[in-house]
Amino acid sequence: MSKKTMDRYLKGDANLEEISLKTLKKIKELSKKVTIQADPIHFSLIFELITEQDSDLVQKINTLITNHSYDHHSAQILFTYLWKKIIKRHTPYQEFSFILEELLEDINIWVEKSANSNRILSNKMHTISDMTRAENALEYIKSEIIPNLKESQQDTLKLRNNVEQITIEVNSLKKELNEATILARTDELTGLPNKRNFNEFLSKSIADKTTAISLVAFDVDFFKFINDEHGHIVGDNVLKYLAKIFKEEIKGRDFIARIGGEEFMLVLQNTDIYSAKKLAENIRLKIEQSKLHIKKTTQSIKLTISAGIALYRQGEAIEDFIDRADKALYVSKNNGRNKVNTEADLL
Repeated sequence: MSKKTMDRYLKGDANLEEISLKTLKKIKELSKKVTIQADPIHFSLIFELITEQDSDLVQKINTLITNHSYDHHSAQILFTYLWKKIIKRHTPYQEFSFILEELLEDINIWVEKSANSNRILSNKMHTISDMTRAENALEYIKSEIIPNLKESQQDTLKLRNNVEQITIEVNSLKKELNEATILARTDELTGLPNKRNFNEFLSKSIADKTTAISLVAFDVDFFKFINDEHGHIVGDNVLKYLAKIFKEEIKGRDFIARIGGEEFMLVLQNTDIYSAKKLAENIRLKIEQSKLHIKKTTQSIKLTISAGIALYRQGEAIEDFIDRADKALYVSKNNGRNKVNTEADLL
């Protein structure tokens, strides 16, 4: 259990008699206006009201009381709200139904167990109402009612503890899910988004009706020769090196992915084709001017890339959009490589 939650209930235990008396007094006051009893639901809510631990909940309860709308039905809604708030505070992924079912089972057990306590408290509250002397009523509360309230509080505290234990399980599953999701959407070699991630991002950009989406297809020149001449380890290092350059040159909402082999795709949102060409030229030039040194040798590799650019046309299929970028890339490849061409060069 977290320290914050423990402090909250330890504080309640330290002043249990005083707070319980105030709670019962408030319930009795309300019972003169509406038909309610000191059952676990009302006791929990009025206890929260008295201790003022949750300002949002206190405001909701006070509003209902002020508007003469506090009754058993509204209390049930607030009680459900209270538990949902506790759960959602730590469990953002509600799809873990099997864990939540376990939690609901704990709550059902708590409700069933509190039913008997509810009946006992109800009977004893009637007994207090019949008493004429305040001293007798106070003594009766201390000897008969407070022990029942302590037991109910212990059961409630146990349930809260179960909630937090389940929270730990959910957070653990969430972490595993996030890690699995990242792995499924990331190229293992370069650390860039993979083809699946690229397809999702491009689809979302189009669905969001982002204006001026430019797509740049990059391809490493003579990559097969590099692999054949220097080996696949060096080839892998080339791809990782290029990924590093892409990350350095691409900022903000721009999205770069390795979609397979030596091909990369860059999605530029709110970018016209001329601005996209300027950025692609800067990247091409930076790669052309750099050299990748081969470890444990005096050799270095001079790298170049080719690029093709297309601008999204409203309503067209994603496949057609990608195809135009690829065709512009082939123009660069067929005209000496180490170039940047756009769809305008297809005409």
